[in-house]
Parts: sequence; C-alpha cells; structure tokens
Amino acid sequence: MLSTRFVILQHRTEQGEHWDLMIDQGESLATWQMDKMLSGDELEGVTVVRLFDHRREYLVYEGPVSGNRGEVRRADEGVCELLSVEADLWKFRLRGRRAKGVFTLVMSDRGVGVLAVQNEAEK
Repeated sequence: MLSTRFVILQHRTEQGEHWDLMIDQGESLATWQMDKMLSGDELEGVTVVRLFDHRREYLVYEGPVSGNRGEVRRADEGVCELLSVEADLWKFRLRGRRAKGVFTLVMSDRGVGVLAVQNEAEK
C-alpha cells in the first residue's frame, strides 16, 4: 500500500464549476474532473472524467488558471493510500478534511467513470 498526497480543487469557469481530484504520482498528478464534491459517506456516486496528468504545483496552487480557463481554490487535501491501481480501476483511501473513506473509481474505455465510496469505518 503506497501512501501519497491528494488535493481536490474547486474549478470555476465561465461555464460553471466542477471539482478536480488530483492524486500525486511522483512526477505528476493523476487527475479526474468530478461533477460534485466528495463528502465521505454521504457520497453515493460521482461522475468522473479522466483528464491529462497535471503538474505537481497544483498540490498547493490556488488562483487563476492560464489561458483564461477560470480559477481554482483548494476544497480539500490530505493523505491518499493507494490500495489498488489498474488502468480502469483505482481503489484508494482518502484522509482529508471532507473526503474520508475508501473509494473505488471505475473507468470506461471512453475515459468516463464513476467514483463511489465504500461504507467502511475510518481507521
């Protein structure tokens, strides 16, 4: 089990807002766009879209996004324990201020997927 960092950024654009889940992979951040904020065991399922890996600076960055692509602010951050990582299935435990628990992310071959929380007690 690999322990790393994560951040969730609220990304506001002219078209609206979404949240970006970013998990540190060392060289870059694995990134998924989410349609709503993760909120522990209140979560029933979140639609996600796999984005390109982002620079590690986004672990701490808040402010305008280049190219007039809106603004980001940190909505949550903490420790991510990677339990299983495969091309189309990630399982991890988040220990953040808001996002807590074990999550399973299942992706389709089109880069769209669902992120769901498992009802496991926080250890």
